[in-house]
Amino acid sequence: MSIRTTILTILTIATLAACHKDDEPREVEARTVVVYMVAENSLNAFVASDIQEMMAGASAMGPADHLVIYVDDVSMPRIYVLDKNNNVTSYSNLTPQYTYTADMNSADASTLDRVIQYATTHYPASTYGVVFWSHGSGWVPDVTTEADAKQNIKRRKTFGVDNGTNTNSNLGPKMNIDGMAQVLEAYTNIEYLMFDVCLMQTIEVAYELRNTAKYIIGSPAEILSYGAPYNKILQHLFKKPFSPSELISEYYQYYNNSYGYGVVMSAIDTSKFPQFVETTTQLIDQHSWLEADYTDCLDYYQYSWNENPGVITRLPDAYDMKGIMQRVLTPDEMTTWQSSLDQLVVSCYACNSWLTALGRYGVELVELDHEQCSGVSMYLPLEKYSSESFYNEYFKTQWAQLFNIK
Repeated sequence: MSIRTTILTILTIATLAACHKDDEPREVEARTVVVYMVAENSLNAFVASDIQEMMAGASAMGPADHLVIYVDDVSMPRIYVLDKNNNVTSYSNLTPQYTYTADMNSADASTLDRVIQYATTHYPASTYGVVFWSHGSGWVPDVTTEADAKQNIKRRKTFGVDNGTNTNSNLGPKMNIDGMAQVLEAYTNIEYLMFDVCLMQTIEVAYELRNTAKYIIGSPAEILSYGAPYNKILQHLFKKPFSPSELISEYYQYYNNSYGYGVVMSAIDTSKFPQFVETTTQLIDQHSWLEADYTDCLDYYQYSWNENPGVITRLPDAYDMKGIMQRVLTPDEMTTWQSSLDQLVVSCYACNSWLTALGRYGVELVELDHEQCSGVSMYLPLEKYSSESFYNEYFKTQWAQLFNIK
């Protein structure tokens, strides 16, 4: 066989192989993201602007991606669906894909289940993301009684407020985290949960949700009412592979450049919990959390703020867990623990201050100590809380049951 013939044969085989490869159907990786907006409360005024931002960012989605937006506000609950080809430019012209015929209690975990089931059935994907949008404040169960509600007493809530009357009130049922976890654990391939919600990045919440998603993203502090800049972060919600650090950085950069304050965000890699728990329990067995002085500990919500005359909301301190451990461990132990923490908290971005609406004098700008900041808060069952309704509820959390601290 001549050299020319040999070359032609090789080229022919290569061409045929290339054609065969191109003719094979290629699977396009798809992601469906659910935004669960519980807005039958004081945040309903921000629904339109946030969905408008989502519409503006939709062009960054992949060709097979879908954004499923569940909204329960002053109108009937409904579902919008956006994709890359969305050509509607105004929220007022956006038509719901589905509208419920009766009001829903969106703070009930069964409603969350219905919405996730709708999204995964109608828009199946290789990976999913869930964004929670509402009020919130961590792990503490909803313990508001009917009598409390009549007296306008607002207990600390977990996720969401659905007052059930289509008004702007913040009284109403809340979704407990154990119920949320039970729903989400039934679904596979959830890449991340993102809480665009105040005070939700607590170690207790993340540990309860550790079997629901690869990443838990949120803030241990309050989030401004404007919430996430969805027009900027939507590209990261759909990026493959998903990068929690890039997402949080975009969120942070927007607020830091626009206002200079307002963001403390972190991402937890739930697969790192076993090692983190082992390290933490071994170290704490040698010390007592409850005997340390936390006077100057980084605190995302200060219990002393409740002492104002007329303030009836009772919230415990939300100490940063790094600040806590700095007060409990020796320097060598802290080095060991920090290494484990760095594996768990894969990203943290924080402005130099954040804005609280719950301060001693109302709205206050609170400075952040970066040396104490892990971006994750932690509750301690201190004696000063013993008369509060949430005190004994803490010991029912899966995180508390890891430690002998009662």
